[in-house]
Amino acid sequence: MGRGRRKAAGGLPPAAGEIDWTILTRPHEPRSTVDQTLALSYDEDHVDVVFEAQVSTSSGYLFQYRLTAPAGLKIEDISLLEDDVEHASRWAQDDDGTVTVFLNGAAAGQQKLVLRGRLPISMGKSLPLPQVRLERCQLRSAVIRAVPASRRAVTIRGGRQPIDAEPPAAEVAKSDLGRFVGAFSGNGSQSLR
Repeated sequence: MGRGRRKAAGGLPPAAGEIDWTILTRPHEPRSTVDQTLALSYDEDHVDVVFEAQVSTSSGYLFQYRLTAPAGLKIEDISLLEDDVEHASRWAQDDDGTVTVFLNGAAAGQQKLVLRGRLPISMGKSLPLPQVRLERCQLRSAVIRAVPASRRAVTIRGGRQPIDAEPPAAEVAKSDLGRFVGAFSGNGSQSLR
């Protein structure tokens, strides 16, 4: 038997002229783009977090999503809709805040992911702007809206200021998170920290 040749069924070498090749197939790596909005409503001892992502997936299927989220975020609800059908079956959260959303089937095309949660804070202390984002997705656009609940004041400051954005007036009027303070937008080439 020549070097590098496999044995055929029954332990015999391949017949003369038989090609001894192996072909490996695997599904296409899915490509996803995302337009996201993060709404933060600050209260005395917590921040209400609402993350909405419009995801477009092509050339493959997804069976789960991973999100980067702040440690300590208490998730209240997660939903993933595709053609008005719920695809999120459950989720798990690591100690560092990372969230894995498990789907009940393959997802492709257009989906809407919504995460609602609450993050404990200490009033009067500076804290980083909480970030939630989808991993392994190309960010097309991002908007962060910050609003105070009740009569609290919220001040946003930092060395790297994101771009100011104006959400539609109707969105501000219908917000159930409280009085609108400001919005910031960016894309994959800009930082929103």
